[in-house]
Amino acid sequence: MGGAIALLALGAIAFVTHRATTSYEAPFDHGEHTNEIFKLDAALKKEPCDRKKAEQLAGYLLDAGDNRAVIQRAADFLAKCGQNSRLSTLSSQAHQNLGEWEQAARDLTPLVEAEPFNPFHRAFRARAYQQQGNLEAAAADFNQALLLYPKAFDLPTELATVYDKQGKHCEAASVLRQLLFNHAASAPAEALQARIADHEQKGGCATTGAKRAVFRMAQGRDYFQAQVRLGEAGPGEITAPFIIDTGASYVTFTRALADRLGLKLAGAQTVQLRTANGQRTGYLTLLPAVAVEGLEARKVPAVIVDELSPGVDGLLGLSFLTRFELRHANRVLELLVPSTPGAVPNASAAPSAAPSSPSVPPSASAAPAAASPSAAPAAPPPPVPAP
Repeated sequence: MGGAIALLALGAIAFVTHRATTSYEAPFDHGEHTNEIFKLDAALKKEPCDRKKAEQLAGYLLDAGDNRAVIQRAADFLAKCGQNSRLSTLSSQAHQNLGEWEQAARDLTPLVEAEPFNPFHRAFRARAYQQQGNLEAAAADFNQALLLYPKAFDLPTELATVYDKQGKHCEAASVLRQLLFNHAASAPAEALQARIADHEQKGGCATTGAKRAVFRMAQGRDYFQAQVRLGEAGPGEITAPFIIDTGASYVTFTRALADRLGLKLAGAQTVQLRTANGQRTGYLTLLPAVAVEGLEARKVPAVIVDELSPGVDGLLGLSFLTRFELRHANRVLELLVPSTPGAVPNASAAPSAAPSSPSVPPSASAAPAAASPSAAPAAPPPPVPAP
């Protein structure tokens, strides 16, 4: 009997020892943030929905590398206290640090839905989609972010990389051209021009026809207008008056013109556009050709909208204009075929899209493609650190 008791005691000791050695995890070393984390944790036990303290705690945990704690604390707060964009962003970052791209994108989706015109949320989610391998979703988010903030510096190269993987070389060349147009002084021009030329050669995005086109501003107007041909030359082409608008990222025209061209919008990627007339949905397409005054560009990205401002059929935007060199002086605008492959006009040499300058009439300033960057943050979204 005594021996049996001894054996039972030894077994119990062994079981406890096994449990202790297999379930025990050493506390995470938070380094220099240990004291702050301890104090914030104690404060949040008393006031669990203190948003500022919850954000500070998650920030310290992320900085210390405790990604699992960030994810758990954010989930607990959101479940108990409601949506918090900062915590969702930090949770997404923690998932990215762990290589959990699907979860990273999922954390950001409620923010995109709640703030559809915030380019930060779109850009962060696009990077998660890209790492996940969901190129279609990544392109859609990058494109939307860039439309919301066309002056961004990093987004065009990221979108072009996604387009390259999708085999959309003319679309890739177009966004890189706009990057050079908007940042001529700071962008690496030689490398970008080589990249543009490579994409245009692979995609067949040729520029043909005349070497030069000249537009004169009509008396009493403060904008340039041109007769633009959409589609291949021949029976299927249409011609309509367009306003030349360097504030529009894309060639943009109405659904009525798209119907005349026979363009089918089913399955087209959509973009949400904020205008003076409210929110609008646009449909992305790739036109086989766009021509004006004998200058023709092939495979030009464009956006179709239900309607523009009264009396406006379309905008001749940067997806066409940046194929050429622009010269603007004394109410005269010249478009010239560039002498160097991949060359892009300097934005300072082009008519500005600001309402106070001769480019867009007041009636067209609400055009969807010229989404106002003033409503976006003053700086492009920062890069997401690699895991």
